[in-house]
Amino acid sequence: MIFSEILNVMLNLSNTSIQEFANAILYDRSYVSKWVNDRALPAISGWQETKANMTEFLAAKLSDYDMEHLAIQYPYVQTIVQSNIKQSKKELIETLLEKTYTRTFNRDEILKQEKVILAQDKTKCSAITITDTKNVINYLINFLTQNVYELSEYSTFYYSGNIVRCFSAELLDNYYINYMSPHCLRVKFTVNLDLIINDEQEKLIFVNSFFRIITGLPFLNLEIYEATRKTAHIVRMAQKGNMAGWGFDLKNEVPEVLFVIENEENVNESYLSLQTLFENKNPIFSLQENFEEAFKNIDEDLPENMPIFYTPRLYLYYGSDELKEQMLQDRFINIQEYELWNKLQTFLSRPQIRQAKIIITKSSFNDTFARGWIYKTNGGIQIFGDYYKKYMADIYMMFQRNNIIILDDDKISNVHRLPMSIVYGDQSHSFALRFNQMIPYETRNIMYVSKNKVYTKLVYDWLKAIINIENENFLK
Repeated sequence: MIFSEILNVMLNLSNTSIQEFANAILYDRSYVSKWVNDRALPAISGWQETKANMTEFLAAKLSDYDMEHLAIQYPYVQTIVQSNIKQSKKELIETLLEKTYTRTFNRDEILKQEKVILAQDKTKCSAITITDTKNVINYLINFLTQNVYELSEYSTFYYSGNIVRCFSAELLDNYYINYMSPHCLRVKFTVNLDLIINDEQEKLIFVNSFFRIITGLPFLNLEIYEATRKTAHIVRMAQKGNMAGWGFDLKNEVPEVLFVIENEENVNESYLSLQTLFENKNPIFSLQENFEEAFKNIDEDLPENMPIFYTPRLYLYYGSDELKEQMLQDRFINIQEYELWNKLQTFLSRPQIRQAKIIITKSSFNDTFARGWIYKTNGGIQIFGDYYKKYMADIYMMFQRNNIIILDDDKISNVHRLPMSIVYGDQSHSFALRFNQMIPYETRNIMYVSKNKVYTKLVYDWLKAIINIENENFLK
C-alpha cells in the first residue's frame, strides 16, 4: 500500500506522529477528518492550493487497487464508485478532500460562535441557531469530536420533529465519516405508527432510513417509542458524561436547530415531563446488548410467517464450518466474530427458520478475501489456492439453495442505498445487528429487538420490498 508515502503530505496538515497516523489511516476511517480537524487546518486562502497539491500527489500515487482499498475504508468513496456517477480518480479524491474541508470549516465557525456567546455571559443559558438540515449531521459528529467543558451532568438532548427526515437522502448517500468515539448518544424518539402504516412509500423509506442511520452513525443508539398524539414526534437524547442540550423544531417544513447549554437550575417542568413520557412507556424497538438473552427470547415463540433474513455483504455467516474454522485459525476473524457466526448459524438452523428467505448481495462474495486472503504481486491480484477452492465450493453450494436471494448491485442501482445492518423479520419478531461499516464483520454487539406487532409488520413489509427491489425500486 502507498499510505506510507501519503504520510509526508498529510503531516503538513497535522501535528500527529507518523506511527499514530499510519495506524489510524488503516483502521479508523474517521481519521480523514482528524487530520483536517487539527489546529493546522489551512485558511480558505491557502486551501485551494493545498488541495490541488494533495490531489495531484494522490492521483499520481494511488493505483486502481489502492482506490478499491480506499473504497473499503471510506463509505463515501464506496458510494461514488458503486453509483452511476462518473468520476475520474482525480475527481473522486478532490471531492473527498473538499467535502472534508468544508465540513470542518463549518465546524470551526460554529465553535467560534459558541466561544463568543460564552464569553458574553457565562452565567446564563447560551444558544445558537443552525438552519439547513445538512448541518444537523455535521454538528452531531463535530460535537462528539470536541472536548466539551463546563457542562452540567443534568444536560440532556431533546428533539421535536420527525428525526428520520433530518437525515436526508443526500446525507445518507454520502457518508464519508464513521466517527468511532467513546462518547455515545442514547436517542429516544416517538413515531406515530398509524400515520406511517397508511402510506406504503413512507413506511418503507422510514424503516430503510432507520437502519441506515444506526449503521452509518454508530454513536447514535436509537430507540423508538409510539407517539401518544398524532403530532407527537419527540426525541430525548442522553450522552454518557457531561453534555449539552439540543432542541429541534420543524416550522413550515424548515428545520431550525436550537443549541442550548443548560444547568441544573434551568431544567424546567417541560424537560422533566419528557423524561416521564419515556419512563412510562415500553419501546417499540429497543437496544439489547446481551446477545444470548435476545436470541433466547426470540426462541420462545414460533414465527407466524416465512422468516426473511437480510444480510448485505455478509455472506460469510452462511459459509461452511470448515471455512469458518480456517478463518479463525488464520486470524482473519476474531473470537467475537467467530462466536457471533456460531450464534447466527444456531439460530438459522432451527426447524422453524431453516427455510427462511436469505437476502445477500452479489458483492458480498468478495468480502472474505477483502479480509486478507488476497495479496498483490507484479501489479496483479493473487488468491491463495487452497482458500480459493473452499471459497468457490461455498459459493457453489449457496447457489444450489433455493431460499437464497442474491441482489445484483452491479445492475440494481438502489442496492447501495440499503443499510449495512443484519435484519430479521417474521411478523412476530424483528431484530437488527449493527455493524461497523469500516470492517465488514466487526460488530459492537448491539442488537435492536422488537415484538411490537405493528412495527414488526413494517420491518417485514420492508424485507419483502427488498426481495422485489429489482421490479419495484421503492427507494427511487
